Amino acid sequence: DVLVTVPAHLRGMLVAKEGELPPVPRVFSSAAPLSPRIADKVRERFGWTITEVFGSSETGGIGWRDTGGKGPWRPLDGVRVSAGEDDRIVLRSPFLAPDVTQPYLGADRVRVGQDGSFEHLGRADGVHKVGGVRVSVAEVEQRLQAVDGVRDAAVLAVDVGGARDKELWAAVVGEGLTPARLRQALRRWLAPVAIPRRFKVLDALPRNDAGKLRRADLEALFGPRRVREGGDA
Repeated sequence: DVLVTVPAHLRGMLVAKEGELPPVPRVFSSAAPLSPRIADKVRERFGWTITEVFGSSETGGIGWRDTGGKGPWRPLDGVRVSAGEDDRIVLRSPFLAPDVTQPYLGADRVRVGQDGSFEHLGRADGVHKVGGVRVSVAEVEQRLQAVDGVRDAAVLAVDVGGARDKELWAAVVGEGLTPARLRQALRRWLAPVAIPRRFKVLDALPRNDAGKLRRADLEALFGPRRVREGGDA
């Protein structure tokens, strides 16, 4: 009577035809970020409140929340989270492997509240300088996923050389979407340098069974590395 999922499973259930499902008192989601839009639609259609679990293969479980893909995380029992240099997570946890030195310095960035809860700010390796400006790939993905009509999105920071050095490319799932419409929506939130230069609109992202994306598979969607001012459709 417990359903354990990744976000890709939940997205698939939403696009499937209407059907009967047995009552499920508890639903978990992990392995990838849960879009607030997906969480809202799951609650509307199935009446489920989803408990997300945040962690990694290196650390095991770290925290949880049931706030619909947004808001702070609460550490699991026995886990203590703090922020180190560059906001990188510092972890003391009974779930770390015995041969791992504690405290463990992870690659995720966090902001810790006075009550011990924490916000996830994305990966430390997910913040890039684009045209001399620091840009968070995680924030751009979140803004894209909040655009009307977008069901899924992934963003890459790609080395292109020249004055910009890097630029962002975005793969987006949805209907009736165009690069121009997506850029216009993102201008409400992002500086021009943080808006992806290339877009690819797809029926689905190349996620694996765990709902994760390989960088090589995402890059392959765009073909040769060339910059087109109008973007890809």
